[in-house]
Amino acid sequence: MNDQIVGQFLLLLALLFGITYLLAGLMERIRIPGILAALFVAMAAHYTPGGDLLTHGVFNNLFTILAELGVLFLLFFIGLQIDMKEMRSQSGNIILATIFNTIVPFALGVGVMRYLGYDWIISFIVGLTRMPTAEAVIVPILDEFNLIKTKVGNYIVDAGVLDDIIEVFLVAFVSVWISAKSGLIVSDSQEVTDILTNVAIFMAAAWITRRFILVLLSRWLKIRVANLILFNYYNTLHFWRFCRIL
Repeated sequence: MNDQIVGQFLLLLALLFGITYLLAGLMERIRIPGILAALFVAMAAHYTPGGDLLTHGVFNNLFTILAELGVLFLLFFIGLQIDMKEMRSQSGNIILATIFNTIVPFALGVGVMRYLGYDWIISFIVGLTRMPTAEAVIVPILDEFNLIKTKVGNYIVDAGVLDDIIEVFLVAFVSVWISAKSGLIVSDSQEVTDILTNVAIFMAAAWITRRFILVLLSRWLKIRVANLILFNYYNTLHFWRFCRIL
């Protein structure tokens, strides 16, 4: 990869970030959350030559890596907003909200697609697409209006996180089911076993890393903003690398 390609890629990103920044400023002046500017710019860029560059070739590889890291940083930021004591105190309401937030959209999606005459596989896929919650968008909006640390804010974030955990497992198992029906895998039971094994390994590794590595490393330097940012970068990159291995 030569310097010219990297320069063009950075120039394109700078252009997109600049447009997003300006649009966010305009939207905030009319009391619309600035985070929506990034969504609007991304949708518009998809229909431009720049969007075509970012979805093909070398630019796509670079953009995919940055996108994955960006998602991890967003998830890390969301995790910092979770108050475990508040979550336990509202556990009953959070579980009830999560059940309705997953079952109702899923059932409606499946029901509508079956009514339109599609088979069960297509109906299940469409049903799954109705379930996700966008914490990456919700959290900045709550933070902008100083609601992130309120009881309502914790309720929204915690229910959304639990909802996402359920969705990850559902997507994984439905993917195995579809692959088995399509003949892409030999044994669906083996695939399910592999998924559960990887989840168990990840949870054990995360607990061991926090208990015996991260806590000790956090005491290595003084508590300063720069040191905390550096430590958070390390945690995020370590998490990303471990997920890639699994």
